[in-house]
Amino acid sequence: MKAVINNITIYDDFAHHPTKVRSTVNGLRCRFPDRKIWAVFEPRTATTKRKMMEDEYAAAFDDADVTIISALHLPNKIQAEERLSVEALVEKIRQRNKQAYYVPSVQEIVDLLSRQVQPGDHVLIMSNGAFENIHQRLIQQLKLNLN
Repeated sequence: MKAVINNITIYDDFAHHPTKVRSTVNGLRCRFPDRKIWAVFEPRTATTKRKMMEDEYAAAFDDADVTIISALHLPNKIQAEERLSVEALVEKIRQRNKQAYYVPSVQEIVDLLSRQVQPGDHVLIMSNGAFENIHQRLIQQLKLNLN
């Protein structure tokens, strides 16, 4: 857990594989079955940025109420024909009757979350990197919203 601001809990997790993502989201759902869970995911690793596990990733977010996928980190390190389409992933999540959004920039993600999260919500941020300091940026924005 990174912080609790106005009864909104923010988590940081290293999840970088569909099995890990599913396990982490499911664990949060089991602990908080009646709370809204926001899953925010940055495709950052070489494996994550490849389309070969697109279907597994779509299913991995089943226990989240809302999933936000950011732009690929350094997409040019993966050949275009092998590269994950975030738009396709989001569509596959939606086909599973879940809310999902492609939100390319960290600032847009912070803005969306700070407008929409409510007390009691849980925000699970998953990346194997710094994710442009998203945690601190969200914490600061939520604190500003209290004033």
